[in-house]
Amino acid sequence: MKGRHTIIHLKDQFKQYRLTGLFYSILIALTLIAMGLVTKALFFSKHPVITVQFYDHECVIKNHFKLKWIHSVEKQWWIESYQINKNQLLLTDTYFQTFGAGTPSNGKLGKENALYPGYVHYQVDVELPYLNWMISSNIKAQILTDQQALPIYKWVEDYTNIYIFTSMQSQWNLLRQESCNEYAHRQT
Repeated sequence: MKGRHTIIHLKDQFKQYRLTGLFYSILIALTLIAMGLVTKALFFSKHPVITVQFYDHECVIKNHFKLKWIHSVEKQWWIESYQINKNQLLLTDTYFQTFGAGTPSNGKLGKENALYPGYVHYQVDVELPYLNWMISSNIKAQILTDQQALPIYKWVEDYTNIYIFTSMQSQWNLLRQESCNEYAHRQT
């Protein structure tokens, strides 16, 4: 009787080990799949971002921004809106207070904007591969993001070129890369 009981007990143990082994195999397989998905999302999926480069430094802006400066001839504020489009910069709108030298004349005249009352608004939709912008404290050059105005004229010496372009970045690089808003906080 004891031998038969032992055999039944061993069969039950074997079934239990088999189920436990199956459970661990499934758990290991799911863990490997999850690790593969996380690895793909972090390292291999690319996202377009806007990169601002000056001197030997780069910072990023997620997907849109505005440039704001005082026009050198008219001494009035100009504002241009940009966003990412097909891995390029798309100049979507311009806002300025007066007409004069260099005033865009093509594009669609927009409605008065509550954000910039009294400004002339043009919808232009011009694609650009990059911007090469010379900065001067005389023009008070700024990049406007959703979070804040970034006074780039305080970040560089007068008559320094900054480059603004789109780039494809992995999520891992974005986690490691400094945003332009973070850079501005460090400068104050």
